[in-house]
This record gives sequence, C-alpha cells and structure tokens, in this order.
Amino acid sequence: GSLDIKVIEISNPFLPRIISSTLMSVGPERIAISGRYAYYIDSSTQLLEIFDILNPAGLKRVGSIAIGANPQNIFVSDRYAYIPHNDGVLGLMIIDIQNPTSPKLIGNINNLSGPTEYVTVSGRYAYVFDGGVDRLRIYDVSNAAKPVQVGAVGIGPTPIHITVVGKYVYIIDQFSVDLRIIDVC
Repeated sequence: GSLDIKVIEISNPFLPRIISSTLMSVGPERIAISGRYAYYIDSSTQLLEIFDILNPAGLKRVGSIAIGANPQNIFVSDRYAYIPHNDGVLGLMIIDIQNPTSPKLIGNINNLSGPTEYVTVSGRYAYVFDGGVDRLRIYDVSNAAKPVQVGAVGIGPTPIHITVVGKYVYIIDQFSVDLRIIDVC
C-alpha cells in the first residue's frame, strides 16, 4: 500500500477521482477532519501533523506536535484533539489545536489500567475505553487541563467502535457481535 494522504473528489460518485496525494512517512495511523484542517497521527515520527485542506488539490502542512510512541487513534472536538496512547503510561492526551500552527499539550489522563484505543467526545464528556478493566470511563473535560472521571461502566473486552448520540453511547463488540446501547444520562 501507499504511504500517503489522498484527496478524492466524489461529487460524481460514479466517477471518483484522486485530486491530490501527499507523501507521508512509514507509520500512518489515523486521520480526523474538522473544518479546514486534517489531523494525522504518525507512529513512526511520533507526531500529530496538521494540514490545511482548504485547497484540496494542494494540502499544506501547517503544524505538528510530538505525541510519543504508540498513538492509537484520534478524535477531534471543537478546539481539542484527543489521542489515546499505550506508550508505557496508558492514557489519553488532550491537545489544544485552536492555533493549528502551534498545537499544545494541555491535559492528560494517565490513570487507565490497560491499553486503550477508543475515545469519543460529546459535549463536555470524553468516553474512553480502559482495556485493563474492560470499562468505559467517562470524564468531564470541560476543563481540558484537568479532566475528572465522573463515571464508569463495564462493557466487555472487545469494543471496536464507540459513538455517542444524545444520552446514549453505542458500542460495537468485536467478538460477541453485539451492539450495546448505554444510557449515560
């Protein structure tokens, strides 16, 4: 496979076409898009890289920040990027991306007991899977510099996707092939 970010124009879904391709390093992991920016995590360079995608034919790298080894995923909400990591200290990094040319680490959750890959954020809450105890931990991140755990619930060991809509968390479990719905009101 290629190690690049491709922008594909799909205004005609019967004739999609690649309009640009930006070469990346050897460790692409995940990408999130919010507004006019793409947020890309790379395990080989251990960076969060930020691209201006206003002109899709010419992506422009505008900023980056070191995120350490073994980033797992990325979720962008408002002015923050949330990145779960399993680099010896298991947890979640909260990065202020309000100024995309100068992102800053603003908060950390370092009390997870096992590996994590899944995070989603809705409103003032971050929902983080803690693989050490097979629980969904819920954090109030309204003060991103000092997240506070406000709840937790057992969900089983193998979630592959977590999303929040309204007062419900939807979790797909890989091995039991379940869709679990949790009321977090």
